[in-house]
Amino acid sequence: MRGQATQPPLPDGLAIRRGHPDRTGNTSPLHRTLIPFATADEAEQLAEAPDTEPEQIYAILTAAGHKLTWHETVSARMPLPDERSTLDIPDATPILHTARVTHGTDDRPLILEELRASADRAQLAFKIASADSTQVSSA
Repeated sequence: MRGQATQPPLPDGLAIRRGHPDRTGNTSPLHRTLIPFATADEAEQLAEAPDTEPEQIYAILTAAGHKLTWHETVSARMPLPDERSTLDIPDATPILHTARVTHGTDDRPLILEELRASADRAQLAFKIASADSTQVSSA
C-alpha cells in the first residue's frame, strides 16, 4: 500500500492492555503491550509480571544484554466501532495509531507497543537525538 509503513510480524505472546487517563480526566487512550513468549523466556521477570510498565521492560531487556533500538510508525485512520465506543469519540473523528517495536541487539523484535487515541484530543511529541558526531567523516 502506498504511504503505509509495515512492521515485522511478532509471534504470539502475552498481551497487556492499559488505559492511561489524559490530562483533563477524559477517556483514556488505549495502550497495548505485546511481549512474545520468546522474549518472556529470556527475561523471567516479564513472564512473571507481564503488566510491567514499558520503561521497566526496557531496563529488564537492557540488563539481559540487549542494546535496544526502536522503530515507530504513526498513522491516522477511522476507528472501528468498538474503538469509537471505548474511546468515546464522535462519528467522523479519526484516531491516531502508533506502533512501536523494540528491537534487541540482533535486531530481533522484542516487544510491540500500540497506542490508539482520538485524533482530536491527541498530541505526540518526539525527542530525537543526533547521530554520534565522532562517526561523521569529511570527504
